[in-house]
Amino acid sequence: MTLKYDFDFFSIIPDAVVQGEHKNILSEIGFDAGASQNKKPVLRYPETLTALMRAPDEVKSYLANLGFGGTIYDSGAPAGTYLPSDEAHRKEIMGKLFVQQALPNVKAMMSANVPDGEFSLSDFWEYNIAATPVGSIEKPQKSTGRLVEFLDRFGIELTGTPAQQRRTAFNYASMALVFVLMAIWWVGRSLAS
Repeated sequence: MTLKYDFDFFSIIPDAVVQGEHKNILSEIGFDAGASQNKKPVLRYPETLTALMRAPDEVKSYLANLGFGGTIYDSGAPAGTYLPSDEAHRKEIMGKLFVQQALPNVKAMMSANVPDGEFSLSDFWEYNIAATPVGSIEKPQKSTGRLVEFLDRFGIELTGTPAQQRRTAFNYASMALVFVLMAIWWVGRSLAS
């Protein structure tokens, strides 16, 4: 089985939130939502993530150091393509990989003989260097979950199949919880000072 190595960028805090009234609060705690720290690259397909989890530790660590998260997210772009809005972030990731290919440990990982169906760093590179931006993506059917409807009220549009929309909504809710906990910690720390 040949893997598809597409990756997408997941916004840790949704753009609709960081561009709204919460922008100042985020700035105060040192979170720059416009920077790459708000965009996390994640693999698109579960079978590719599963293969990565079976890969040698140095490959997993290397991708983690590039910023990759240990989950999946599907932007809705077809295989071999990516959203044009992700292009600058993709160039940053692929640029780091390109520059680091000359390092002995990365060179060894890139030249490793990997069986078909297992995660290959060189296949990852070749697949993604050939990827192209997609035009406009046809808007899929909207999911009707309560969480999806709640996010929709705040102008956060979810793409993909209804199952992908529910998964993305859950990820947003999880990240919002982390944000709330960070804010509580920050306020508590400020009051203690």
